[in-house]
Amino acid sequence: MLPTTKSKPKDSLLDYVILIHGMPKIGKSTLVSEIENVLFANCEGGLKALSVYEQPINKWNGEEGGFLNLCREFTTEKHEYCTMCIDTIDALHKHCTSYTMDKYSITHPSDLEWGQGYDLVKTEFLRPLLKLSVSGFGLILIAHTKQIETTTRIMKITKAVPDMPNYAWSQVQGFVDIILYCKTEEMKEKAEKRFMVARPSEKWIAGDRTNRLLQYDEIPMSWEILQKYFKENKEYQEGT
Repeated sequence: MLPTTKSKPKDSLLDYVILIHGMPKIGKSTLVSEIENVLFANCEGGLKALSVYEQPINKWNGEEGGFLNLCREFTTEKHEYCTMCIDTIDALHKHCTSYTMDKYSITHPSDLEWGQGYDLVKTEFLRPLLKLSVSGFGLILIAHTKQIETTTRIMKITKAVPDMPNYAWSQVQGFVDIILYCKTEEMKEKAEKRFMVARPSEKWIAGDRTNRLLQYDEIPMSWEILQKYFKENKEYQEGT
């Protein structure tokens, strides 16, 4: 039966797929660790200083340390977790690429003609992520940032983007709802201020489909404050 009523916007921050990117050790994982009952898919081994629920991921498929196996358990078994955090999505993509190349006996995705190798990696990579995104659980992706040189209409600038191949990033960007870029700023007293931005810029990738976070120039690196900002602007979303 076709729908007869319009859907309503989701009211919880964790109803949206979130990507957080920034330079290493800026506090991305620490921010997510503030969420109660979050499970880290630890793809990079960078959680040693945190007390978190984590599943080490060292390959794409397999019983021990395989990401696909973790996804199956997370989406089908009973548990107390509310959210999965993939830390980092760029490291996970490398596991997926290695698996796909071994499966098809190639040494690089470009080995197959007409972009077929890249298409195989993209299909394999996106399939479990889409399943997680509609599972009813929260999904957070953490990525490192790389600096690239890009040309605007009048000048060349350096832009902060997630550290992923362009073909992989184009897929991830398509289903992510909120992109937060973590920045640092040197203060006069030599202290370093760390904060996030959701508003896009020529100098970094960020964004928010809900529009609730776009009005803030700086969002503190605090999950509690991030949720507070999101909830306070419900009427801003509904009015857009």
